[in-house]
Amino acid sequence: MTKCVCDYTPEEIQIFIDNYRKGLAQNVSIYKSNDGKIFLTIHKGGECICMYELLNGEWVIVPPMNDF
Repeated sequence: MTKCVCDYTPEEIQIFIDNYRKGLAQNVSIYKSNDGKIFLTIHKGGECICMYELLNGEWVIVPPMNDF
């Protein structure tokens, strides 16, 4: 199994968000949890999913569950 690498820059993340807002990003999801947290997921293919949480105006990577 190949390693899932989530190393997007803030600029790349913003492009994903812009494309999502335009309806052009089939591999991107943005959602708000019940407790008000905002998450961004980028599906890179297969089981590789990169998840970020918006904290203090910046997207911070959320480690995959299998990394714990």
